[in-house]
Amino acid sequence: ASNSNNNNYRIEELIVSYLEQNIPAKDLPFQSLDKKAIEPFLGQYQFESPRNEISALSDKFQNAPRIYLKNDMLYFRPLFGEPSELVQTAPMTFAWRGMNMPLIYFTKNDQGKNVLLIGGTYYEQTSNFWAMLKRVVLIIALIFSLSSLILGIVSLFGIIIGKLTWRETIP
Repeated sequence: ASNSNNNNYRIEELIVSYLEQNIPAKDLPFQSLDKKAIEPFLGQYQFESPRNEISALSDKFQNAPRIYLKNDMLYFRPLFGEPSELVQTAPMTFAWRGMNMPLIYFTKNDQGKNVLLIGGTYYEQTSNFWAMLKRVVLIIALIFSLSSLILGIVSLFGIIIGKLTWRETIP
């Protein structure tokens, strides 16, 4: 069981292969890739359906896949990890190569924004610039927070050994 939105592809593949070892393989009805239809949906996506607000920042930070074409094949590349090939099974419906069920669907939401649905999770298309800018700003904020924590610990240590006074430390 996994009580998070983290991608567990490797574990899932092992579990599925064990459970389906005696079941004959089901062939998906593949279609040739409709490049013209998928073209507007290529690019960066941002996860927008966190399961709870407590872990929403972490889930959104980690889930920013990119959809791209390479050698006339469609690929899904998570923010951290290796790309996976997608195969078309119906109009705007895809499966990971080797899987026996299509889980990926491209559509538009009520506001007309391009959307990626993966097995019940919701992603909205965003620009590469905004997707990376959010992460860079967050990392810089974490670095500043960590540096002030370290400075606080060093100052407290200086007070304890008598090198600093409380009056000098407070400002």
